[in-house]
Amino acid sequence: MIATVMPPPGEPIPGMRPHLVLKLRPGWRFDPRASAFVDARGRRCAEAEPLPSGTTFLPVSPTLQRKRAARLSTAERDLTRYFQIVLPPGADPRAYLDAVRRWPCAAEVQLPPIVSLPQGA
Repeated sequence: MIATVMPPPGEPIPGMRPHLVLKLRPGWRFDPRASAFVDARGRRCAEAEPLPSGTTFLPVSPTLQRKRAARLSTAERDLTRYFQIVLPPGADPRAYLDAVRRWPCAAEVQLPPIVSLPQGA
């Protein structure tokens, strides 16, 4: 049996890149060709520019993201609004939290949940 040691709560998990969880406002979407968030009129969320080099945007539900919105249920459309903003290794997501919350496309922005195992006695 291989022993697994989890880092203390709040410490990064080895192999997991730092990230934020973003929920887009209604009417906004991610345009993969432009690698930018855009609204229904095609206006880009230019505030996303100051993130560190190597940052990527990943949909939480990529399969739903590829489907036409008209064919999705209300709950599925809501899931397509969630993205992970994956930062380069070593970046502190807390340093970008307030700036991302000010983006016009952002409805909600959160740090990822803290994952931990119960502490034994």
